[in-house]
Amino acid sequence: MQKSRSNALESTKAFRWIGRAIRVGRVATFTGVVACGVLFGWIGVVRGAAEQRAVHLGHELATLMDVVGGAHTVKINGETVYIASAVTEESPKAVLDRFEAHCLEKTGGLKEQFDAFPPEARAKLEKEMPEAWALRMGVLRDEKPDGTEGTVMCITQDGGGGVDGLLKRLAAFEASGELGELGNFRHAYVRKTETRGSHVLTSFTQGHFDVRKLFSEDEASESPVGVDPPNTPRPPNSFRLLSATIDDEPYGVQIFKTTEDMDAIGEFYERELPKREWIRMAGHLDVGGQIWQRNGVTMIVSMFPGQFGSRGTVTFAEGRTIQANDISPRY
Repeated sequence: MQKSRSNALESTKAFRWIGRAIRVGRVATFTGVVACGVLFGWIGVVRGAAEQRAVHLGHELATLMDVVGGAHTVKINGETVYIASAVTEESPKAVLDRFEAHCLEKTGGLKEQFDAFPPEARAKLEKEMPEAWALRMGVLRDEKPDGTEGTVMCITQDGGGGVDGLLKRLAAFEASGELGELGNFRHAYVRKTETRGSHVLTSFTQGHFDVRKLFSEDEASESPVGVDPPNTPRPPNSFRLLSATIDDEPYGVQIFKTTEDMDAIGEFYERELPKREWIRMAGHLDVGGQIWQRNGVTMIVSMFPGQFGSRGTVTFAEGRTIQANDISPRY
């Protein structure tokens, strides 16, 4: 009888709070996805012979090392995200199953708590809160019906306590912006290759990650950590919104907000970049974009005017220069 009352109490508490927990948890997950997605476009041109930079993550990712072992360290406004690209002979479903299993091993006690619910409590939650119930473990999985593509996202939690523990960690996260208070972000995108097997893009955090430093429209709150484009002056009257770079590789993205007119920005770079030995390859003032090369690095400068009195945006994207005869699909 005591155990039954305890289970009923736990189910009632979950019924009241799981919706809020899942909603806030999804916000944290989405924030991480946005951050990690910034440099996914560059993964296709990163060489596959990377050093094993994820080995220090230890046993937590040991069962997934064949798809994350070649990870690159990415700095986004000074915060560290690990991104990896790999090919495996496994099917997309098999890879997604492995990542989901990894997520379910570290739910902070949620899995054990919900598994212990009496059948009537489970049925009530599933009926009255179907979306929250489907996401009760904090694992988001979506895949195409034909099995050719899919994704898994979660925040692995080392702490216990079930729903109570999750709410405490959520409160700490909301107060500090520190994702590490919740756990470690995990994301896998998998698609079937044209031949066989799967192409896997993974991104993850480990420990400290302050989501407040990712994006800000407030000039005064600009993160002091980060880098400007290499050998390139900042746009006049601007502040840096985002800086993202890959370790030991000439790949990066920087975003600036400015009050200057975009034509003036274009003229500024056409005047200043040649002084720093950049050679213009394409682009002109009337197309809102320029392509420059210097010492084996290609840099794309894009300019977007603001609307309704808002600041304009200037973005820089750098990558290693690839010769025409060297362009081929890389998975």
